[in-house]
Amino acid sequence: MKSSKHASGKERLEKKEARERDIAKSLEDYDNQFHPKGESLSVAHRVYRVKFVRSFMKAGVPLNKIDCFREILEEKAFSLTSSRHLSDFIDVIAKDEKKKVKEEIEGRDASIIFDGTTHVAEALNIILRFVTEWKVHQRLIRLLLVTKPMNGEELAHQLLSTLSVDFSIPPSSLLAAARDLASVNSVAIRHLKILYPNLVDICCFSHTLDHVGKKMATCTPHLEKFMKSLVSLFAHSTHSRIAFKAITGKFLKSYSETRWLSKYEMTVQVHDLFGDIPAFINGSQIPEVTARNLQDILNVSRSCPYSQ
Repeated sequence: MKSSKHASGKERLEKKEARERDIAKSLEDYDNQFHPKGESLSVAHRVYRVKFVRSFMKAGVPLNKIDCFREILEEKAFSLTSSRHLSDFIDVIAKDEKKKVKEEIEGRDASIIFDGTTHVAEALNIILRFVTEWKVHQRLIRLLLVTKPMNGEELAHQLLSTLSVDFSIPPSSLLAAARDLASVNSVAIRHLKILYPNLVDICCFSHTLDHVGKKMATCTPHLEKFMKSLVSLFAHSTHSRIAFKAITGKFLKSYSETRWLSKYEMTVQVHDLFGDIPAFINGSQIPEVTARNLQDILNVSRSCPYSQ
């Protein structure tokens, strides 16, 4: 009983029991408000169902898949119900997670990262960052789908509602906000600083470095032209990707317009495998016009007095 294995097992059991008590309390609050179907079942039975739904969500498995596994999952455990009724527990889980985050950040300083992406009209996400014992934690605290893009005032309202109302972050505890340079974000920051005066506005370093990289590309025009031709080639020709793998032993890393580092990764890989590039260009697996263009770029760059 004094072994470390026994002590760690006991600690895990205590944490498990504490989490199950928290779930039971959340279920009790939910029942008092909505009186859902199945509230007369035992607490242990309903806690099991909530844990089951949480596991599926954590793994990113759609809840409607539960219906396919239901027979085998009920074989030696509590009975489940249809995915339609199990989905009612999502609200319970969301409130329980919100409560857990509020406990984690209580008395701590924090910062946020926020941005929107296209989804129907827009999907806003807010990420909270805080530090405990020199470990950085990140929590997604808001994901909002809207039918039309928000203006600065509407975005500021969502930020203030989430931070001040939902998570009770006091004015002195929000130290920074990281965002890109979209004008709507600048307006939102100005409104946010009224309630959170200690806020440091951090514009996106990735955007800044990307702009620097684009300026630097003008100093290497032959390399830029060569890489653009390769990006275009591999975007439209599966045979070329296979041929590159056959000659160099590696697939060329893929390019993405929204992942700034991808072009740099491609350039580094071409540099490392440059000894095999002529053989790839002169092979028969890539279009003749493209091969000629790539070879012309190589010839020009080799004759350039600054190519070394």
